[in-house]
Amino acid sequence: MPWSFAWNKIGVDIAASRPTCAGMGARNFSLAHYGAADDSSATGLYIGKISYGYKADKIDLKNHLSCTVGFTLSDDMTDVKLSGAVITKTAGMTPALASVISLANTSANSLTLTTKGIFSTPVGTAGIVVIGATLERANSEFETGDIDAVYHPGAAVNAPVSLT
Repeated sequence: MPWSFAWNKIGVDIAASRPTCAGMGARNFSLAHYGAADDSSATGLYIGKISYGYKADKIDLKNHLSCTVGFTLSDDMTDVKLSGAVITKTAGMTPALASVISLANTSANSLTLTTKGIFSTPVGTAGIVVIGATLERANSEFETGDIDAVYHPGAAVNAPVSLT
């Protein structure tokens, strides 16, 4: 129903003609989101947004005049950021810091998003590791969460060691 904000000159009760949603809770009818599938088992979130950022460390080679005459790129990696609504209100997000997660849809249209922008060949046991998380609760909104994770192609994550 289109809204009109014109001055009410004809005596119509605008408030009475507005649609209301009293007594109806929010319902989610989607099965998957564009770019990221429903990933509740890995993160405890209905993922609404996912982003991949690719970067490497840069080391400059300077001459005697402090001019860069060469440089080295090393330690390429992918930053992964997930945002979404929490699935179970009493559970929050599933992973703890240092958890290894696997995402349901990291490959779309033959594009492997985790390794798209990096130059190293990944080891077979490389994975996405949680390095930060945020849980947000508000009075009139869904409980939401954000997860920051990192993917290092040369780091095996299948058998982490706890140092004490």
